[in-house]
Amino acid sequence: MVRRRGRGYVKRLLIASGVLLALIIALTAIKSNRYIAEHVFTRGISRAYIYAVGHINDLLFPFSFFEFATGAAIIIILISIIRWIVLLTRKEFGKAGKGAARLLTAVLAVILLYTATASFSYNRDSIDGHIPMSSEKPDEEAIMEMVNYYITDFNALAEKMPRNENGVTVSPYSYKELARIMVREMERLDDDYFSPYTPMPKRMIAGDAMGAFGVIGISFQPTGEANISSHTVPFGLPALMAHELAHSKGIMRESDAELVSAYITLTSEDEFVRYSGYIDNYGRIYQMLTLNNLVDKYKEKGYALRSPLIIKDYEYMYAEYGKYPDIIDEIGTFFNNIYLKLSGVKEGTGSYDVIGDIVIVKPPDGPEQRIVYYSTIQKMLIHKYKTSG
Repeated sequence: MVRRRGRGYVKRLLIASGVLLALIIALTAIKSNRYIAEHVFTRGISRAYIYAVGHINDLLFPFSFFEFATGAAIIIILISIIRWIVLLTRKEFGKAGKGAARLLTAVLAVILLYTATASFSYNRDSIDGHIPMSSEKPDEEAIMEMVNYYITDFNALAEKMPRNENGVTVSPYSYKELARIMVREMERLDDDYFSPYTPMPKRMIAGDAMGAFGVIGISFQPTGEANISSHTVPFGLPALMAHELAHSKGIMRESDAELVSAYITLTSEDEFVRYSGYIDNYGRIYQMLTLNNLVDKYKEKGYALRSPLIIKDYEYMYAEYGKYPDIIDEIGTFFNNIYLKLSGVKEGTGSYDVIGDIVIVKPPDGPEQRIVYYSTIQKMLIHKYKTSG
């Protein structure tokens, strides 16, 4: 009698797993439909779910529930594996099968929930028109003046930043104060393209473990949380928070989240937030010179270059993020790349690199033509400069 109940229990679990798998396959089959992705899931189901669950988590868990659940899941899986090995050596196949069926059902339930709340957002409408950008291509002099404008502001901010005894920028705010500031900053995104709900970014204590795998932030839609690693350098926090909060507001594509982060930080009136934006986007600013072969001419004109204070911060940041073995970081990048490609992002982890490009056209008659294509962030920077007065 007990054996029959056990078999019936396993059968019910397998049926449940089959239903969950069928739903995952069905949702995966329709998630490339742009209308369904945008209006049914991203603006509908996902937005409502994250609003409800995010508020509950903010109310009940001042810590990262995602981190707690992940830790618990890892422990449960390890215990289960050990238990299965023991049961199999005892030839208690029924008990081992029951445990495996339970775990399979739980894993498929999480995958289904993630598919419904996050995966569709990778296939939503373009962000074009929802963040101010310019399609204008400035002439050489205008490009150099614009880069000089940004680097001059960057240098001026560097002079104002509080620094430790080693000359490295430190945050003028506590973590909670900065989190509240970034929530207010994100509320400037009042376009309906963005979810009106902004969760409070939560700090994860397992910073070293995350940092080893090259991860400093995770936005996990099933828990409605934006999670920030404690391993993040202080002056990198505002830009990272903006990136992860962009995910929570329905912006799942990494290139779009980078654009939102750049826009929020570089248009902020808060000097520490804006400094973080420059730290994160200086390479994209300077690349507008390299794209147009203007580096030498820019330097000859005596335009602004990065101050030693900024270089000091970069040196510290590279040292902090580079202290783990490359192989561990490569493993993390490998799985992140697979995840992004399965989500429909063809570039994989390359989608983080929101940079411009050059195309050389060779017409049948006449000299070759160099066509510059600016990235979305560079187009945003052009618009900001044009409207800065």
